[in-house]
Amino acid sequence: MFVDFEQMPAHAKVWVYQANRTLDKKTQKVILDNLKNFIEDWDAHGKTLKGSAILLYNLFLILAVDEEHNLASGCSIDKSVHYLKDLGTHLDIDFFDRSKQAFVQNGGIVLENFRNLKTHISAGMIEKETLTFNNAVTTVGEMKSDWQVPAGESWLAKYFQN
Repeated sequence: MFVDFEQMPAHAKVWVYQANRTLDKKTQKVILDNLKNFIEDWDAHGKTLKGSAILLYNLFLILAVDEEHNLASGCSIDKSVHYLKDLGTHLDIDFFDRSKQAFVQNGGIVLENFRNLKTHISAGMIEKETLTFNNAVTTVGEMKSDWQVPAGESWLAKYFQN
């Protein structure tokens, strides 16, 4: 059962998928239309899941499920992962590329390769205050409060130590 993302409670489980490229409006519509259909039929051992999906910043796909309605099982989670991999293959998007970190810079979102982060921090291109994304958040509530954080308060903090 698909519901609007704004109707998902704070305790709803989320998975944050970062695309490997910026998504244009046409591609976003295709993704959301496909995910709405997927979520309408999404179940865990025959029990309907109450879920939602949203695209943010033309880059992040957030998939959510309200586990107070029914628990997502390992099989249902695997089904969503396989669906996203297949959809990504069809649209030439990789939602599973973990080699880049996103930052808010110059009014937009910039993807930086992990191997360049230390150099960019040392050069002052990424500062402690530069907003980044914690894609490891697990609930809607955490996403709203702890998804965007200053780099100096993220896992990158170790690179700002002198």
